Amino acid sequence: FRSLITKSDFSALKKVVVVVDNLDRLQGCDALKALAEIRSLVEIEGSRAIFLIPIDRAALARHIEPSLGPNSRTDELAGADHLTEGPASKDYLEKFFNLDLLLTRPEALDLRQWALGESRRVLPPGEETDLVTAAQVIASAGNGSPRAVKRIINGISARARLIDPRFKPRPSLAQFALLEGLLTQYPEVVAWLTRDPREFVDYRANVASDSPTFAIPIVPAREQQLRAFLLANVDIELTAAQGRAMMSLRLDRVWQ
Repeated sequence: FRSLITKSDFSALKKVVVVVDNLDRLQGCDALKALAEIRSLVEIEGSRAIFLIPIDRAALARHIEPSLGPNSRTDELAGADHLTEGPASKDYLEKFFNLDLLLTRPEALDLRQWALGESRRVLPPGEETDLVTAAQVIASAGNGSPRAVKRIINGISARARLIDPRFKPRPSLAQFALLEGLLTQYPEVVAWLTRDPREFVDYRANVASDSPTFAIPIVPAREQQLRAFLLANVDIELTAAQGRAMMSLRLDRVWQ
């Protein structure tokens, strides 16, 4: 590695770009060790390496904050288990990175169009109106993230192909999209849905009220996102029986 980034044997290479991904998924101590090792490589004399580190800056800061000293603090809404970026992590990261390149969220229209194209390519064939509606649901669930959109589409594709063909009427792609969006983006609702989908149906029916009752603990900010997603897709019917069938993929009530 040292030879590649320093010696003239590779004179055609003016710069060597090294990409280090998923750093923000490491635990705090491991992330700090990785950053220290990257720093040692950056400081090799004569190095022509440029390190590109795609990260969720806030997530990385939360992970390393407890390892940097007593300056960490907790978010009152998130609770004691969710640390936020404190002065120690913020100062450390500002000193480490020479340049920040902010990736903006895709425009909502662009994300919907891309979701529609991916849905046409991946999902089982069906009515065009149903496919378009499903793509709109997927884009609203993705909340600006192409990665989330891709995960939801893949989940719908698998679920639609694996569900028991005897289940009638067969759920539409839009219904699959609504459920998969919930399971992917709001895993807090999984235990709730599996316990009794009727509770979720009741919650949906009252989601437009000022204070609908949520059956399991959820961070208030997350509930606001959930309510916005449900309100955006209020016209899509989802019964308790359909929810059970789509989650279990079987008609067997014991299995469900």
